[in-house]
Amino acid sequence: MIYIKHRINKAADLKSVKPDWGVEIDLRSKTDQKGFLHLAHDPWTLGESFETWLKEFKSLNIQGPIILNTKEDGLEQRTLELLAQFQITNFFFLDTALPTLVKWTKEKNINTFAVRVSHQEPTDFALLFKNLAQWVWVDCFGGTPLQTHDVLPLKTGFKLGLVSPEPLGRPLLAIVQFAHLHSLPYAFRTKNQDVWGLVSC
Repeated sequence: MIYIKHRINKAADLKSVKPDWGVEIDLRSKTDQKGFLHLAHDPWTLGESFETWLKEFKSLNIQGPIILNTKEDGLEQRTLELLAQFQITNFFFLDTALPTLVKWTKEKNINTFAVRVSHQEPTDFALLFKNLAQWVWVDCFGGTPLQTHDVLPLKTGFKLGLVSPEPLGRPLLAIVQFAHLHSLPYAFRTKNQDVWGLVSC
């Protein structure tokens, strides 16, 4: 089981990440500087340089995956160039625009992408990318979990990740409502990995 630390958009925050954990970051471009990527969740905010962040990530020898949450379309090529520069291979893109997702997975045969399932995004749609996208990400925008029968078909053909409810503003105890899904995912995105450990007991 891999824990994905939510929103690690500053190099300094990487020091709180254990080597076998993963991290999620938010990527944006700087329009007046071609090829410059920075980390910021909110628009119109200039964050740290992605290249600077990658140097720190590499120096700490973190092995878990990087979730690349692209906040703009068209960042994929430059992102891949920087990851290759630092010899980082354990990553995947999240929240990719559908035409871009189709281009990279079906036309370019690159599988380092995730599709998402939630109460608003049906399992049947995600299954169209089975064996094309490497990951499926099970989200919970309303803070309530999907049922087991919605998630089980995704176990074949994908690595399965689960979004914990507390990064979305839900109470920490809401994690208990997700206990029926605990044994299914390959990875969890959470701010409280210790509580998830208790849920599994």
